[in-house]
Parts: sequence; C-alpha cells; structure tokens
Amino acid sequence: MSRVEFGYDAGWRRVRKTVTPWDEQTSNWASAPSLDRKYLWSGWRLLLETDVLASGGEAVLRSFTWGLDLAGLGGAVNSLESAGTIGGLLAVRKYDVNGGPEPDDPVDYVYVYDAMGNVAQVVDWSRPASQAGAAVVAHYEYDPYGGVTKAEGGYAADNAWRFSTKQWDNETGLGYWGKRYYSPSLGRWASWDPASEIGFSLAQHALPASDRAPTADLPELNTYAYVLNGPTRAIDALGLNLYAVDGTWSGQPWSAKGTNTWWIYNLAREVKQYWHGPYIGITGSDARAIAKDVLNRICSDQRAAYAKCEEQPLVNLVGWSRGGAIVTYVTHRLADDGCCVSRAWWGKCNVRIRPWVNWLGLFDAVDMAPAIPNWAMTAPTRVDRISHAVKTTTSVSEWSMFPTAPIDPQTFFWRKDGTGTTHRDIGTNMFNNDAFFWMLAEARQIGVEL
Repeated sequence: MSRVEFGYDAGWRRVRKTVTPWDEQTSNWASAPSLDRKYLWSGWRLLLETDVLASGGEAVLRSFTWGLDLAGLGGAVNSLESAGTIGGLLAVRKYDVNGGPEPDDPVDYVYVYDAMGNVAQVVDWSRPASQAGAAVVAHYEYDPYGGVTKAEGGYAADNAWRFSTKQWDNETGLGYWGKRYYSPSLGRWASWDPASEIGFSLAQHALPASDRAPTADLPELNTYAYVLNGPTRAIDALGLNLYAVDGTWSGQPWSAKGTNTWWIYNLAREVKQYWHGPYIGITGSDARAIAKDVLNRICSDQRAAYAKCEEQPLVNLVGWSRGGAIVTYVTHRLADDGCCVSRAWWGKCNVRIRPWVNWLGLFDAVDMAPAIPNWAMTAPTRVDRISHAVKTTTSVSEWSMFPTAPIDPQTFFWRKDGTGTTHRDIGTNMFNNDAFFWMLAEARQIGVEL
C-alpha cells in the first residue's frame, strides 16, 4: 500500500508527485517517500522530469521533444497543443540518477502512434549498430476506453506515455489530462468536466420565459463521460479557444501597428477570433451588437464540439478599453444564459451548457459603454483567472474620458520612467510599461498557447 500525492501550479499543471509506502513494522507511513518527482512544463508540453534526491538536490531523469499534435498533422498551422498535444510527443531521452546519459542502457526513445494519437510502440533509437540498430522496446494495444489489453517489451511498464499521449500513473491506474484524471476501468473521468455542465436549471431565472422548459424534459449531459461515450470516433483535446475584442476605433493610425489585444490574438496558437472595437460615435453604441456576435461565435464553437462528440472547449477572452467591457459582459452572459448546443426538431432547446471561461484578460477595461449594463462591470463568476492591467495617470481628464471599470483583481502599471501610464499606454504600448508582457505571462500560466 502506498500514498500518492500531487502538487500543481496556478495553471493546473502537475509539478510534483510523491509516493510514500506503508511501513508494516511501524504501522505508519514511511518517513521518506520512495519516489519524489518534479515536472517542468512549457504550456501543456512536459519538458523535463527530475528526481528529488535524499541529499536535497535534484537529478534530471527524462527530457522530452515535441512536434505537431493531431491538429497540426491534420493541417492546423503550427499546432503544438490545439489537440491537447495528443500524438505530438516525438522522443524521450532518459538519464541516469546522476543527471548524465546512461552509458549502458537505452537513452533515446522514439514514439509511434495509431490514428487516434495513442502510443502504439516505443522504439529504442540509441542501440549501437552491432545490435541491429533500433528496436521496439514497448508495444501497446487498447480497448475503446483506453484500458491496456496488451503491453509487451522491456520498457512497457516504465513508459508513462500511453493512451491518448497522456501520462499514466501505475500507482492509481489513472491518466492525467491536465484539467482532470481519467479512469479506463470505469470508462469515465474521476471528476466533473470543468468546461461544461448542463447548468440549465441553475440558469432558468436568466432565460426568457418562452425559452424555459421543465428540467425533467431535458436529457442529462454527463459531465463525467469521456468524449460523450464515443471513444472510437473522438479524442479529448485540451480544448482552448481565444476570443479578442479591441478598443474603440482600434483601426486608427495610432494603433496601425497593432494594439496589445491584437498582439495577444496574433500570437495565439489555438482556435481564435478577433473583433475591432466599436466604431459608431464616441458612445460606442454598437458595443452590444459586437457582444452579441462574440456570444454567437462562442456558442457556435460549443455546438460544433458537441455535435462531434468532443469535450466542450474552454474559453479565453481578452479585450482593451470598451473591448474589455464587452468581453466581461460576454463572460457574465455565458455564466447566466449559457449556450444551446442541441434543439428538438420543433426548435426548442433541449441541451444547454454554460461554457467555462479559463481566462479573462483586460487591458484597462472602461465603464463607458451605455449599451453594456452596469451590472456587467463587475468581476464575473465561472472564470478561472481574471487579469486586469490598469493605468496610473493622475490626469482628471484622462479618468473622465476613460473611467476604469471596477473589475477586480486589478494590477497597476507605471511607465519605466516612473510616471503614470495612460489608457493608451496600457492598450497599445508594449515598451514604455510592462502591461503587455505581464498579460502574456498571465495567459501562458493559465494554459493559453502563445
């Protein structure tokens, strides 16, 4: 019997694993773990495993090389994580306990996949020519739900990367998908889906009376089900979509080189959509129409995932100025109303979900859009992280023209010369203050692929 414990960073990535055995002689847990391992990530790609030594130091155990995942192989541009890294692990280099390459054992392992991105074989690529070159050291076969039905080869047990190119823990029999764990013996997740839930009855008060229906009339959306019980035709990717809305008149000459919001959008390597900010007058009266368009696009993406038996993608939103107000309002609407992903033949919604917002990034969101209700200018619920970069100018006219919305938590930025930043500094200047690079780090920490 052993006790297995895990540690995570702010982006839900597993950064430590310890295994402590039970001591039969003392009838207690052993004083020191039998395994103490740390993990170093880049986005959702594991780069390094290290073992914590009894001396307190660390020794490199494995390093990892990644390429295009299934989405990239299917034609998505530069996709390393759009399919949740499934099918993207190219090779693993194993080191000895002293941190150097093992001199006598295999060093480099190359991974071979089936059509669904499951590891089918592991090849020892470092065998000397005298041993007939590369050889298969692990071979796997799976049932539809990921249970290993056949495992052969000397490296089969030691290799943690198997079904769906995910890490598997021999101690628990569970696979680690980043946001939660999966049990092939149960054919389901060990916890509910953070990306979606039926949520219909909880949101009834926010729906028009004409669209309400008795909860009993709706089928339950099983938030523990793996790819909606369709593992032979679908995979579970990490599922992150980015939606960016810019500030008023964002196409003007002063923003021709791209606002900070535009650069976040441009750098994103996932499903994404960009909107220019309001253009109708100084009041931004078209903000509500833009918000409606953003909601329609998000719900369209959610319906497409549902129709293909894929897990609902997590939503990332970023905006500047009135664009920040718009994406905050959209986040509230997603929490209250959700998205209809399936309708009966007569048009009535019979499956409604509330997409989970992974990240809400705001470049000095302003509370000056009459089309956006005041109640929406508060921190929304059902969002993992809010990152709000705020100006520090003491100019009364600046604050009157661009009143920062009271959306917490707020992080204040000064120019590098020590003076206060303006609204435009926060939204368009990535060099005279650190707001842009801070926002970039915030997004990456929560899993946005930039």
